[in-house]
Amino acid sequence: GLMNQLRQGLRDFKDALVTGQAEKVKDLQTFIREILNKQDENKNEVASRIREFENGQRQTSEMLRDLLAKGEELRIRDFKTMLAEFKRQRAERIAASEQRRREVRAMLGQFNAKRTEVEQRRFAEQ
Repeated sequence: GLMNQLRQGLRDFKDALVTGQAEKVKDLQTFIREILNKQDENKNEVASRIREFENGQRQTSEMLRDLLAKGEELRIRDFKTMLAEFKRQRAERIAASEQRRREVRAMLGQFNAKRTEVEQRRFAEQ
């Protein structure tokens, strides 16, 4: 994952500093910065998901309260409408989650490609 890439990047960075490989040091600085930025994005993503979940819970509670406030006037149609809305919101959350997963996979692919490029350049220099 990102942590292993970061650890390896830091080890490579230290080696490049010790051996005085200026170009490699610059490449690795960029690579490490990208990983740290991705970690920040992941942290923001988790916070965003928590907010979305809390909003969904609040909306659910409000809908149930509205239904209960109708007391004896509670109608099956209202209940079915509420269930359909829950289903729609869940489908939206699942679609958004799958999109985020695809984006993270693409980003990890880019990191791995960059890492391979840096390693190939290192081999070429040796």
